[in-house]
Amino acid sequence: MNREKAANRKKAARQRAVIRASAVLASLLFWLASAAFAWSQDERPGDYRSLQTSIAHEIDEIDLPRYDHRTSHIGQEYRTKHFVVTSMLGAENAQSVGDELEATWETAGRLADHWMDEHRNPLFGIAAVSVLVDNDPRDQAPWATGPGPTNFGVDVYVSVTGGESFGTPQLEQLRREATKSLFRVAQVDQSVPEWVQEGMAVYVARRREGPGPVEPTVAADTYESVDGASLIGNYIREAPDRLIEPPVDADADSAWVEFLLEGEDGRYAAQLFDFIRASVDAPQRQPQPTAAIGPGDGYLRLEGDMPWRPEAVLAGAAASPDAAQRAFRRWLADPHIGQPVLRWDENERVSDDDERVAAELVVALKLIQRFGEPESRSVYPSVVYGRSGGAADIVRPAVNEFGVRDGRPNVASTSTGARAGYGTRTASDGPRGSSLLTEELRPLRQRTNLAELASRLCDPYAEPWATIDAKGELLLWTDRDRVDELALRLMNDYRVVQRDDVYRLAGRTPSGRTIELWLTANPDNPRRPLARAEISRP
Repeated sequence: MNREKAANRKKAARQRAVIRASAVLASLLFWLASAAFAWSQDERPGDYRSLQTSIAHEIDEIDLPRYDHRTSHIGQEYRTKHFVVTSMLGAENAQSVGDELEATWETAGRLADHWMDEHRNPLFGIAAVSVLVDNDPRDQAPWATGPGPTNFGVDVYVSVTGGESFGTPQLEQLRREATKSLFRVAQVDQSVPEWVQEGMAVYVARRREGPGPVEPTVAADTYESVDGASLIGNYIREAPDRLIEPPVDADADSAWVEFLLEGEDGRYAAQLFDFIRASVDAPQRQPQPTAAIGPGDGYLRLEGDMPWRPEAVLAGAAASPDAAQRAFRRWLADPHIGQPVLRWDENERVSDDDERVAAELVVALKLIQRFGEPESRSVYPSVVYGRSGGAADIVRPAVNEFGVRDGRPNVASTSTGARAGYGTRTASDGPRGSSLLTEELRPLRQRTNLAELASRLCDPYAEPWATIDAKGELLLWTDRDRVDELALRLMNDYRVVQRDDVYRLAGRTPSGRTIELWLTANPDNPRRPLARAEISRP
């Protein structure tokens, strides 16, 4: 019996030894395999943090802050993706400021999409901008720039004076700084003209206040002269070949940007984006500061004909800087030039739905006027197939015609390899298409093809366009959701009808009523045609 027990113990011991040896051997093999796999991977020193593989990865917890809210020795801190907000007014104020800054950054980013794409990198500008909202009385002195504790550098500083609450002035200042920080973080602030940055900052800040038309904040005579000198844009003409830039005037810069974006129904928006993109892609020589030659400091001198002036954007639309100035002053006097005036019959009872549908029809009528009469003669991109049978590339047509008037295409663009959805043009190109301001009104015809117009709007290879939307906002060709919605209405909801020998554009309201619109000349203001609206009754 004892001999049998001893044999069993030896057998169990051998089994345990085999198991231990197997475990050690398996661990060794796993370690060797892991080491061999890691050694076989190509390490890239450009990878972020500890992620040393060639495999693409998304943002993880290493790249983003772990805590949104934090209490520091300065105040309540709130972190968003791009901003670190420290507020002495409490955690609620810090969070509201941070959320508003992020929303402003996104609004500015949609405009910036037209001249750069760095800001769409998911790792762009993480916690790059620090913001301080200060209400400490010791920082209210005119010479105080705000506290500067060790290891805390402030990019955006807002001071709330004693007895004042945080309100609209501070929010507008923060919105402006958020837009300018986008230029700075993207490192294009040294190549884009100052008037563009300041004007975009004011424009975006005012747009964040809500939809609706943005009225200019300066008078027409602001641009006549400065101290008796000839003023070109926001530059003083010191000599025939020398310009002097006065100190930054946010209102003047904003007026130029508003004019170039929304003036004459968005006629020059694409040209402004071309101008900014040219500055980003091929930075010009920066103006050099000179001694003060007038009241205050900060003048800059430009030698020669430098394309930094606002009127340079209109090089293809105006024969001279003076013509650009005249167009600008006309817009200052009437910022709604080119916008139809919606007019109902005096006895018509109009509901909110009727007004909304009529405003949408006005946008469609403007686009028909802009691009001419749509016909089935458009040339669309073709697909070239490789030898394997797969689509190799998309080739743009040499000329993209959308309707022909008097034997000439209303819109033509040369085929180039530009960014997707944005054709390359030179500074000498004129404005895109026609305009309610520059062309005679063309009446609708029975053969007007609304489906062709819808295809033209959705074609990413066609000429860029812009217009003022139904709610008074700027509508760009890149606003895909809104453009697709408008195209669907053109194809499914709108039609051309004939009443009293006049062809009209008709659409239906949710209640089933039919609204008919057509354009006529305006005897009171030739620059703003009448959009006559009528409710059709069977």
